[in-house]
Amino acid sequence: MERQPLALESVEEVAACLEKEDKLKVVALIAEYSKVLVDVKIATQSAKATYDNCADRDR
Repeated sequence: MERQPLALESVEEVAACLEKEDKLKVVALIAEYSKVLVDVKIATQSAKATYDNCADRDR
C-alpha cells in the first residue's frame, strides 16, 4: 500500500470521522500519519549521516 502525504483531504477525512464519532477510524488515521512522520524522520537522519560521512571524507 502506497502512503499518501498528509494533505487537506486527509484533514477533512479526520474531521468527518470526528463528526460521526468514528473514534477508531480517527485513531487509525493518526497512527498512519505518525508512521509517515517517523519514516520521514528516519530518512532525514540517514541522509544527514550520509552527508556528514561524505563531508568528513572530503576534508
